[in-house]
Amino acid sequence: MVMFYCSAQPSNIKPFYGAYDQVDWVIKPAMGRSVMSNSFRISGNIAVTKLLYGQTASVPVTAADQVFLDPFAGIHGIVKNVSSLVNERIIENVSSYARYVSQKTQATNTLESLTSSSASIPELKGLLNNVSLALSTGAGGCPFSFKPMVALNRSNTDLPVSKFNQMKILMTLASALECLYCSLPEPSQTADDHITSLTFTISNLQLNWYEVPEVSIPRTVFKTTYLTTQSIVSLNTNLYVTAPTIFDTVSCSFILQGDRNKVYKNDLLCNYIPSITRLEFTINGLDSPLVYAIGGGASPPYQDIALNYAKSLEYDTDKNCVLNKLLSESVAFEIGVAFHAQQNSKLGIAITLDQNTNFNPSVGGNGLDSFIYTNGYLEV
Repeated sequence: MVMFYCSAQPSNIKPFYGAYDQVDWVIKPAMGRSVMSNSFRISGNIAVTKLLYGQTASVPVTAADQVFLDPFAGIHGIVKNVSSLVNERIIENVSSYARYVSQKTQATNTLESLTSSSASIPELKGLLNNVSLALSTGAGGCPFSFKPMVALNRSNTDLPVSKFNQMKILMTLASALECLYCSLPEPSQTADDHITSLTFTISNLQLNWYEVPEVSIPRTVFKTTYLTTQSIVSLNTNLYVTAPTIFDTVSCSFILQGDRNKVYKNDLLCNYIPSITRLEFTINGLDSPLVYAIGGGASPPYQDIALNYAKSLEYDTDKNCVLNKLLSESVAFEIGVAFHAQQNSKLGIAITLDQNTNFNPSVGGNGLDSFIYTNGYLEV
C-alpha cells in the first residue's frame, strides 16, 4: 500500500504552551487522497517545574519529588477539553478528556503492562513517568507522543478528501493541578520542601498522520464521547443523562470534591464508593438496560458492578484494572452499563448506599463529583 507521511504545526503556533492555552490543528488532505483511519498522532516535549514554600522562582522537578502524571492517562492529562470538526461542523466535544482516557486505559491494561509497554512509554503512562519528567535533558524537556482519543481518530473507514476536505482538532490545555500531582505525604505548609505549585510548558508540538490513495467510501461512522457532570451528596442519588448522538454505553467515575485541584492529590483519581447496596439503570424511567437491579438480591453488588462497567468500555478480558479488587477499591472504581442503542432518551442511574455507612456523602466532606461519559456513534 502506498502511504504518505504528513505533518502540521498548530495554526496558533508559538514557542511554548501552558495551562489553559488553546492548541488548534487544521487538516487538509491532498487531492486524491484519504487520511488513514486512526493515524493521527501528536508529539512534543513537556517540562515540569515546582515552586517551594518561601521561594520566588520555580525549579525543575526531580525524581525524588515524586511528581507524576496520572499513570492511566499519561500525557493525555495535559488536555482538558477537545473538539473534532469536519467541514466546519462539530462532530464531538469532549470535556474532561483526560479522565475518559484514564477510564479506557484501566479497562484494557494493568499497571504492570502499562509500565513495561513500548506503546505506553511514549504516552508517559505507567508508574515511572515521574522519572521521565525529571531526568529528561533534551530541548524543551521530556519528549512524548500520543494518539488523541477523539472522533477523528476513531472512524470505521479512512477519511477521503472528497468527503472530508477540511478537518480540525481543537484542544484546550489543562491546569497543572488537573494533570500533575505529588504522591509524597503532604508536609507542613511552612516546610522548606512543601511544593506550593506545579507548572508545565509544552513545546515543539506537531500533529502527524498518514494519507493513502482515495477509495470511494459510502459512509463513515465515528465513535463519539459526551460528558455529563453531576454530584453525589446523599445516601440516595439519582443521576440523569442524555446524549446528542445515538449511544449504547454509559461509563461513570467519581472523585471526592475535597480532593480536587490540589498539589498532593491526583485530580484524575477514580475514587471508590463504599457501602453501595443497590444500583439500578433505567431508560426514560421505564425500560431497564439490565433486567434486574444490581444488589437487589442477597449477594454483594461490587462484582456485578465491576463486570457491567468493564463491558461498557469494551474491556480486555485478559488484562484490566477494573476487575481487580485491590485496584478497584483504590484507584479504578467506576460504574457503567452497555445496552441497546438509544437516541434522545434519558438514562437514569439510581445509587443507594447503606443507611448505616460511615461514608455519608452529605457529611464530613465526602461529597463526590461524578463524570458520566456516554459513548455513541455519528454517521457522516
